[in-house]
Amino acid sequence: MLHINICKRTGIRHQNSEIVQVFWGRKICKAIAQHAYIAILTALPFCALAIPTGAVPDTTDFERSNSDLRYSVPLTEEEFSWVDETNEFLSELVLDFSEFIDHGLAKEEDEEPFPNKSYIKIVSSGKYSHRGYLDTDERISVRIDLPHTEHNWKIIFETDPDDYDDLESKQRGLNTSNPDSKGAFGGIRLQDEKLSHWITSFDIGIKIRLPLDPFARTEIYRVAEISDTWTTQVSQEFFYFNSKGLGSLSILNFYYDVDKAAGQIFTIGSSAQYLYDDDKWEVLHQAQYFDRLSEKQLLQYSLGISVLPYDEDEVSNIWLSASWIQKLYKNWLFLTVTPQIEVPREYDYKLNPGIFVEFEAFFSKNRKVDRLNRYIPEQTTNHE
Repeated sequence: MLHINICKRTGIRHQNSEIVQVFWGRKICKAIAQHAYIAILTALPFCALAIPTGAVPDTTDFERSNSDLRYSVPLTEEEFSWVDETNEFLSELVLDFSEFIDHGLAKEEDEEPFPNKSYIKIVSSGKYSHRGYLDTDERISVRIDLPHTEHNWKIIFETDPDDYDDLESKQRGLNTSNPDSKGAFGGIRLQDEKLSHWITSFDIGIKIRLPLDPFARTEIYRVAEISDTWTTQVSQEFFYFNSKGLGSLSILNFYYDVDKAAGQIFTIGSSAQYLYDDDKWEVLHQAQYFDRLSEKQLLQYSLGISVLPYDEDEVSNIWLSASWIQKLYKNWLFLTVTPQIEVPREYDYKLNPGIFVEFEAFFSKNRKVDRLNRYIPEQTTNHE
C-alpha cells in the first residue's frame, strides 16, 4: 500500500463556499500533480518485492472493525451535483492508478483481479482559542492498495510524519507547527505479522531529499479481554531517524463496553513518549466516551492531562472537550466540531476556551466503511 500525505499550513482564511470549491478543484489537483512523480519514483525500487500470491484480505484494524456495518447507506439514484461528480472523479482516479500499479507489478495474465480498496482522504481543519490564534491545516492522504503483491509487504510513502510531534498533538489529533514533521519519506512495510499473542509491524526507508535520511519504525501490540465488558490493549513503538535520533512511544488503554451494540464505549488510558537525543519524557492520561446517536451523528467526550515529568512545572495542559461528528453528505463528507476548555502552562494555567473544526472527505470506489464507527479492538489471540 502506498501512503501519500500532503500537508500545507496556512494563515487566517475564511471558510466560505468559494474557497471550498477552489480547495476541491484547483488546489487538490495541483497538489496531486506536484507529488505524483515522487510517489512513482518511490515505488520503483521496491518492485522486486511484488511476488504474485493468492488473494489477501485487508487486515487493518480499522477495516476489521468495520466489516459488518451497523449503519448501511442505501444506494439511490439521484441527480448528480458537482460534489457527486468530484466524488466519482477522485474515486475513479485513485482506483485506476492503483490498479495500474498493482497489475503491472504482480498480476498474472490469467489471474482474476482482486478488489482494490485504495482511497483518497482530504482533511481541512482549523483551531482557534481565546488566548491563542487561528491555526489551520490541510492534508491530502492517499492509500494505493496492492492486493496482488506478497502478503504483508507494503510500499509506503508519506510526508509530514507525526513521530516527533509532541505527545498531546499525537493523541488528540491536533494541528502542529513542528518543523521536524516536515519532509517526504518512502520505504517498505512488513505489517500484521503475528508473534505469539502479539501483532507486529516494521517500516524501513529513507527521507526523499538530500542529504538522504534513513529511518526505521517498529510497533508491537497485544489485545486481551479481561472480562465480558473490559478489554485492554498494550502497544510499544520505536522510531529512528538518522537526523533526529531514537524515540519510543508506549500506550496502555482499557475499553469498557457500555453498550457496544448501540455504539456506546468508554476508554481510559495512559501513554508515554521519550526522545533519546533530547532526553525528554512526555506522559499523557486521557478518558474518552463515545456515544453513537444515530446513523449520521456521533458524540465524543474527552478529559485529559499532559505531563512533562522532569520540568519545574510538570503539568503541561489539562483539557475537557466534546466533539460532535456529523455525516454531512452521503457516506463520504463529514464535519467535526469540538468546543474545548484548556488550562495550559503556556498561558500560566489560565482558562483558555477554544474550538476545533474539521471537514473530512473520503473517496473510494470499493472501500465501504462506517467512518463514524468507534470500536473495541479484537483480542489478538483470535487474530488471523
